[in-house]
Amino acid sequence: EFDEFMEENDLWDFAIRKTGDKRLFRKFLSAHLSEKLTRFLKVYLKETKSPVAIRSSGLLEDLQYRSLAGMYATYMIPNSSGSLSSRLEILSDAIKLVYASTFSKEAKSTAEASSQRLEDEKMGVILEELVGRRFGPRFYPTFSGIGRSLNYYPVSYMKREEGIVYMALGLGRTIVEGGRALRFSPEYPAILPQFYSPEATLENSQTEFYALNLEKEQNLLEDGQKGNLEKYALSHAEEDGSLRYAASVLTDQDNIIRDSLNYSGTRVVTFAHILKMDSFPLTEIVKQLLKIGRKALGCPVELEFAGNVFPDQGAKPEFCLLQIRPMAVDSFDRDVRIGDEKEDELVCKSTLSLGNGRIEEIRDIISVKSDGFHPAKTTAIAQQIGEFNREMGSDSGYLLIGPGRWGSADPWLGIPVKWNQISRAKVIVEVGTEDLRIDPSFGSHFFQNVTSFGLGYLTIRYKGRGEFVDWEWLNSLPAYRETSIVTWIKLDRPLRVWIDGKKGDAIVLKPNAGDDVPSQA
Repeated sequence: EFDEFMEENDLWDFAIRKTGDKRLFRKFLSAHLSEKLTRFLKVYLKETKSPVAIRSSGLLEDLQYRSLAGMYATYMIPNSSGSLSSRLEILSDAIKLVYASTFSKEAKSTAEASSQRLEDEKMGVILEELVGRRFGPRFYPTFSGIGRSLNYYPVSYMKREEGIVYMALGLGRTIVEGGRALRFSPEYPAILPQFYSPEATLENSQTEFYALNLEKEQNLLEDGQKGNLEKYALSHAEEDGSLRYAASVLTDQDNIIRDSLNYSGTRVVTFAHILKMDSFPLTEIVKQLLKIGRKALGCPVELEFAGNVFPDQGAKPEFCLLQIRPMAVDSFDRDVRIGDEKEDELVCKSTLSLGNGRIEEIRDIISVKSDGFHPAKTTAIAQQIGEFNREMGSDSGYLLIGPGRWGSADPWLGIPVKWNQISRAKVIVEVGTEDLRIDPSFGSHFFQNVTSFGLGYLTIRYKGRGEFVDWEWLNSLPAYRETSIVTWIKLDRPLRVWIDGKKGDAIVLKPNAGDDVPSQA
């Protein structure tokens, strides 16, 4: 019915024009759903009393090897009003806005960067009951997670093909946004690399969780997708009784992690009750689903899940599979060998990278200035990068480098860029600093899209062994354009990027001797 909806309301021409998202969304909201669909939604709402997620299912989101996950909008509504007409109005508006997001600036930029055509898209809307429990004004599950067939960052005994899982207390937006979440191999759930020391545990543990606010009045247009989602401190989950299944304590007395909340100390999310005490076989379920999904789809897969653990000993825990789709992966057929290149020949070197192959034609660099950087400036930095990104030609590609986590929802962890602000980047380099010792954004849609577009993604860890950035060389290059916080550099000769996908090693080579003088244009 989508084409009919668009034609009846004269929306096709409006949607393809370059216009602001708010104007586009208002136009969609002014349209009417068909009588047939409205009757169905009334019946659905009479039978459904739980909160509902309204989300998309598009061809471009589920492509093999080039899945563009998270490209369109998802709305969560409490569905708690006593008025059926009020609930119907909110649900109808959410459906329209999910369709409208197909034509948003973000969707257009994402499709262009992936060489896909929005004109070829076919997208439907899915209504899903939210998984979770009600705790007063809050609604959230004990855990949400993402499982992937391939682990791009295996450590210790882990192997790439054994997969990886990311879990968080509460709704899964924590993971989608690249927030702090627990990651582990389903083969070795007791190995938690991010908790290698008490200090690292405090730094990397989840400290907040997302829940649906059941009492907040919604304005979907003005408040957006997160309008009725709230962040809560772990203390709220402890009051609700749900934290006991998710957290341990880094004790004040001996600075040791104890898997019980009966100690005084900092609460850290380890999911020990599930992963170590085996309250139910989560890892076995995930392993089997990844195996079945890979066999059925014929490629590595990504699955989303959520579940509840109940205080009543007679109530069985719940595991709910939310969706499964092809995982975006690059081919590892191309053999790239990184040898003994001299450090003075390199812009940077990483032993924690994503991608595979050689990228030879990069003549532009957008660099966040290392001098005077402060997390308070990250939002302004993202806006400036977006302006430079728009000025580049459609055939341009550049190296983007700066401190902290790219695409972070938390501006104090890195640069909170959106895809339309960096759509022409070919290689992204995130650099850890003394104040920003962060992990890559591997749980997020940002990270998923890095793989979808085949971009090079390098992490330079603070004091990482053998890892470095030649800031002195970068800072010595004349700027083509610059502000107080961002520099755009043009080179006469291209940089070369080599990424060994089998080992995770990567280097960015400077232009050949005599060729490293940037253009004065």
